[in-house]
Amino acid sequence: MYFSIPAKFLLGVSLFVILTSLKSQKDKHTIESPDGKVKLELTLVDQRLVYQLKWSGQEMVKQSQLALFPDSEISIINTKKLTSNTTWKPVWGQFSSIQNHYTELELDIQTGPVKGKLLARVYDQGVAFRFVLPKGKKPNNAEMLFSVAMREGNRFYAPNGEGEPLGPSSLDELSRFELSKSKNNPKASLAVPLVVETPGHQFMALLESDLYAANGMKSMQIGVDMAKRNIVSSNSVALSDDEFTSPWRVILLGKTAGELVTNTMTQNLATECQIQNTDWIKPGKTLWDWRVHGYTAPDGFTYGINTESYLRFIDFAAENGIDYFLIDDAWYTKASQGQFEMSPKLDLQKVINHAKEKEVALLLYYDNRHGVYGDSALFPYYQSLGMKGIKYGFMGANVPFTKNAIRQSAASQLLIDFHDGPVPYSEAARTLIIFSGLVCIPDAPEAYAAKQDLFEFIQKQPVGKWDETRILNATMDAHITTARRHGKEWFIGSVVNQKGGILDINLDFLEPDKTYAVTFYEDTDDTHCATNPESYQIRKGTVTKGSIIKAKLAPGGGHCMWIRPSEN
Repeated sequence: MYFSIPAKFLLGVSLFVILTSLKSQKDKHTIESPDGKVKLELTLVDQRLVYQLKWSGQEMVKQSQLALFPDSEISIINTKKLTSNTTWKPVWGQFSSIQNHYTELELDIQTGPVKGKLLARVYDQGVAFRFVLPKGKKPNNAEMLFSVAMREGNRFYAPNGEGEPLGPSSLDELSRFELSKSKNNPKASLAVPLVVETPGHQFMALLESDLYAANGMKSMQIGVDMAKRNIVSSNSVALSDDEFTSPWRVILLGKTAGELVTNTMTQNLATECQIQNTDWIKPGKTLWDWRVHGYTAPDGFTYGINTESYLRFIDFAAENGIDYFLIDDAWYTKASQGQFEMSPKLDLQKVINHAKEKEVALLLYYDNRHGVYGDSALFPYYQSLGMKGIKYGFMGANVPFTKNAIRQSAASQLLIDFHDGPVPYSEAARTLIIFSGLVCIPDAPEAYAAKQDLFEFIQKQPVGKWDETRILNATMDAHITTARRHGKEWFIGSVVNQKGGILDINLDFLEPDKTYAVTFYEDTDDTHCATNPESYQIRKGTVTKGSIIKAKLAPGGGHCMWIRPSEN
């Protein structure tokens, strides 16, 4: 049977289809990484902004919400895309130059009661999101929501303060861990970075960048929404009539866990260095007195918080090319506004004079639990003493304070080392694999002098002056091998968990047709982290491009190599 449809009705249907298609195109935006492998889709679904992330065709993040006012509708007013590819040189770091290559989608949006922007950047190594609100009238508060919906079967890893790191954990175990923390502290959240291992053994890390540029926000808080089985980051925001720029919410991608370690996205996303003259910023190694208090040396001298102890530290640093000596707590007994009460056992000026004579830079601790000196006077006072840096203790996770302390320390040309981020210290390899601009050497000078052949590996490292960094082996909760290059020399360090094992270290990154001298710093057959931790052996050899070193590591052990062009 044939039915006649009026032309007027057909026109209406066609117009509806066209308008629907246009609306769909307006509400869905796709952006790809420079290499085309990372694909990010931003879509309006029921007037909520959601994103979806794919990598090499694999769905890494399912549709997940982004919002600054989560209960309000969002509309997209305009869009703009750009590509940027630049290279810059950090003052210090794991690389002497860093490429910043990305594509960016800028969405002009109406979000809740205000207009603003959402910036979405896509790198070959991950994605990042940031909200910007212009100067003008705004609500007093907002809530930055960043949810991450993933497939089932992921394993999670996270820092745990000074306790054993968390993981590998299922989403349910992660939720129970968060719940147990919140019983003692209702504001507790999971620590970042949260590392995710997918069932296909790809890796993601969830974290933030450029908190420096954000006002009115605390550091990233992250938790588990078990109802939706999502990871969710939700941070309250205090707004004013000034322009508001959020931190970047970041998802790093890596084929291995090691690729996350050398991913430079967070550095590329950070505010550019605001210090005009950076000549005074010198990374390096430092001796540290705190763990040596009470140690009796072979010559009968007992270390403590006193002048003679500190003179011995300085002499050893000078003799062995150690850049700094860090004087820790108890050099003063009490602080008040603009005043320190010095320990009667210590002649600080004599120590300062001796360090200057020996050309050893001093770093000095400050602990505001002993009283408040006043930060506006503290940094200039440290500078007047000739200090090169300050270790600031027990300042807490206070974002405005931290930003202000960094500004004031830079104004007085002082390095700043925050106490509240402890790093485990053990085995020579850890001075290489745990990246820092200030490698802390915590044992007594006599202990290092007794193992001068092993101490060589630490002495030779040009800390913070690396040209290139590679992660050669990496398995979460098992082992890692880090290789760092300075000029023509390579320093390679490996550590393993308490199971021990053999790691194949492929030297295929060396220059072809060249012979290199190598010094191996190794565990012995008798080495064991619990029963015989200090047994080691040192041997020398030669290697070439493509050599594969079978590094045998004792339970809880380590392995180091210093590789340099052969003199022959």
